[in-house]
Amino acid sequence: QLRAMNVTTKWNMVSAKRAEMEGTERDMQPAQFVDLLEEEEYLSLEQAQDLKTALRGSAKSWLVRFYDLGGLQALVDMLSGFQALPDKNEEEMRIQFELLKTVKAAMNNQVGLDQMI
Repeated sequence: QLRAMNVTTKWNMVSAKRAEMEGTERDMQPAQFVDLLEEEEYLSLEQAQDLKTALRGSAKSWLVRFYDLGGLQALVDMLSGFQALPDKNEEEMRIQFELLKTVKAAMNNQVGLDQMI
């Protein structure tokens, strides 16, 4: 179905998605995400999705700032907290899975890989 679309339609779809991602980036700065990760017991599903989107689509400077503030360690610590829960409900399992995808997004660029090592 996507292959049948013309280039202009595809470009409009990409532009709309990029604008959506940039809106998330403008709303939440690296320090705000790090504060959430360090201060909250758990992120909401929406917050975890927003962080994943930010890690996937943000500029290198945003990523460097997030990592310099300890964001990756805070993310891993929160994920460890989910792992320690004995009986997770469905919502907690969704959040844990989203956090795993967020770690994957963090490692999907050279800056994130360097931080993991």
